[in-house]
Amino acid sequence: MAFAAFTGCGGSDSTTSAIENAHEPSSREERAEAREFTKFLDTYTGAELVSGERGWSRTHEGLYWTDDGGREWRKITPPGDPTTLDGIHFRNPEQGWAEAEEGQEGENRVVLFATSDGGRTWRRHPVEVRGLATIASGTAFASVGRRRVFALIGESRNTAYSVGHLFTSGDGSRHWQQLPDPPHRGPIAFESARDGWLAAEGHLPGLYRTHDGGHTWAEVRVAPPPGVPAEKATFQPPRISDEGGGLLAVIFDAPRASTAVIYRTKDRGRNWEPISQYRMRLRGEVAAGSHLYYRGDGATIVSDYGQSPYVLLGPGRRPPSPLSARGLPPDARLSFVGARYGFALIHTNDVNRLYRSEDGGKSWKPTSHP
Repeated sequence: MAFAAFTGCGGSDSTTSAIENAHEPSSREERAEAREFTKFLDTYTGAELVSGERGWSRTHEGLYWTDDGGREWRKITPPGDPTTLDGIHFRNPEQGWAEAEEGQEGENRVVLFATSDGGRTWRRHPVEVRGLATIASGTAFASVGRRRVFALIGESRNTAYSVGHLFTSGDGSRHWQQLPDPPHRGPIAFESARDGWLAAEGHLPGLYRTHDGGHTWAEVRVAPPPGVPAEKATFQPPRISDEGGGLLAVIFDAPRASTAVIYRTKDRGRNWEPISQYRMRLRGEVAAGSHLYYRGDGATIVSDYGQSPYVLLGPGRRPPSPLSARGLPPDARLSFVGARYGFALIHTNDVNRLYRSEDGGKSWKPTSHP
């Protein structure tokens, strides 16, 4: 099966057209509803740097690309309803993927998109997801080289379940194959076409590894350092270099303590040693994906809402050191390329804004809105 080619940046936007063609609101209630809907469309739902100052952001109105750190944006939305997009991933400024659930429970229509020209055109590939009982939600992508890509399509269920369905393509996403379901859903990372990692959502031990391209997975147990209380743990997928060294970021949770720990490996993850830890002021179940962010120089940034908001962990940082993060409010989700460039997305009741940094997170400035 091959993708059908689509040109342009996603065609017409049916939602926007409907707003433009609607009658002028005639009552206070209608005007209030129109303002709320416009605010909804403008809300950021994701952002990530890909290379230097180049990256993407997404709102309910569409997907956008910047080449200058967010000063200017161009629309790169795949064809269809932009509110259904999920799981955006760019391997580099040209090659990227996205998923959309165009159906509803009982009538699923999952579509995988791929671009090789920075979102100017997209290939559209509907996939039948065996075992999908509800609707697709929360897809994670991981790419290896120019042709191999994995897509872990999450399933929307209640918090007691963590279900994902894994697909892979070996020809740049023109054909997709569904693999056996992994143990859970969550972010994934692959070092090669055979060796990969899964950081399961909300489970202990929570870290899994495959050596056969995602056909089978084995638990990887990582013990907390001495004296660190732990009843649950959440992980970020490890980052492994071509030489076999790497870092693993973990948050260990206990009823009265949450502790961020950074581990190091020298043998591609066969063994892990703790190299830095930080007792957070946050309490309860704290997710690693929302509070630990890798930076390209080997550091990990901890976002601790309980105190001065950002802390640096990593090799050579004993004890952990504060990160000033001038100009950046708390509660941000961070994305870094290398040691210098970063995006920070804040979506709270009071703030909906995207910031950029050019000095490793020491200072931040707001971007323009797409």
